Amino acid sequence: MTNGNIGTQAVLWTAFGAEAMEAVYDLRWMLALAAGLIVVDFWWGVSDARARGEEVRFSRAGRRTCNKAIDYTCYLIVGCLLGLGIFEPLGLCGHVTTSAVGIGLGCLFDLNSIIGHICSVHGVKWKLNLWTLLLKLMEKKHEDIAEAIEASKEEVSTRTKPKEISSETWKEMNEK
Repeated sequence: MTNGNIGTQAVLWTAFGAEAMEAVYDLRWMLALAAGLIVVDFWWGVSDARARGEEVRFSRAGRRTCNKAIDYTCYLIVGCLLGLGIFEPLGLCGHVTTSAVGIGLGCLFDLNSIIGHICSVHGVKWKLNLWTLLLKLMEKKHEDIAEAIEASKEEVSTRTKPKEISSETWKEMNEK
């Protein structure tokens, strides 16, 4: 199973573990924020299900909550690896910064979920989507990004039409 160089493997894993632990230590405040967001999302998710009259299965809710904790850890580690492998050698930024960006994206995912639950519980039909908001802010700031987003929207809308939509409706949708 091994090829005889266990010492080399141990040194490599120790070095990688030290780098990963450095990122975890430097981002402990972000991990605390992520843990708080996970708890808040769990609370509002259960409240949302109860408001809709659904049966709350805590085994499923607990499993999803544990998966979120694992996801946050993965965002942190992938950000760290991208920083160590790509961004630091290019001199763009450090691995702690890329780890923070990775876990920050996870926090935005969770914030979007929490906002959706809160709106649903309180009967608000209009829901704030953080990703749409960020895209709109980028469009305001940079015209090139706005053109690229519009081009990608047009490309997506001209793909094959769903079976349940008539050809006339599909043409009207693509003309807008």
